[in-house]
Amino acid sequence: MKLRLWVTSALLSLVCFTSAGFLIYERFYPLSPVFAAASSEKSTASASVPVNLKISALGIDLPVVAARSVSGRFPTTREGITYLKDSSLPGEPAGVAVFYGHNWPRLLGNLKEIQVGQTITLGLQDSEITYRVDSIVVVSPSEVSVLSPVPDWAGRLILYTCSGFLDSRRLVVTATAI
Repeated sequence: MKLRLWVTSALLSLVCFTSAGFLIYERFYPLSPVFAAASSEKSTASASVPVNLKISALGIDLPVVAARSVSGRFPTTREGITYLKDSSLPGEPAGVAVFYGHNWPRLLGNLKEIQVGQTITLGLQDSEITYRVDSIVVVSPSEVSVLSPVPDWAGRLILYTCSGFLDSRRLVVTATAI
């Protein structure tokens, strides 16, 4: 009986230790965020390229790295946030510019504290654009409608990161240029 109890305790300890290790690893080396493939219009305009994003109310000031989606996966950077080059360029009169990044404390970890009405400043090579937060939603990774341009969404910005248990959800912030 003691041997059976010892084996059960050892197995339970091993499972707990392995789970804790996975959670720690996933927190510091997560997989790239994945939305199911979303159709997006490719921009050909010659507007300025985004270089940094600031949310003063949350103490966020991050460099921007541009990337294209590959097979429905969105490449990420560990140094800042990523601008999805497949989306519209910031400042275009129509369309949506999409930005995303890890929810690590030094990156977008505070994004969960953003509130409707707060501002996001996007620095471009030669100017900046200020956006006001319109909506904040949490969706499943397969809910890609939040990334699709809507006809009346002129000059919008979408900023998202992972959230939820084991990053199983997506926190999506939508803002309009002011």
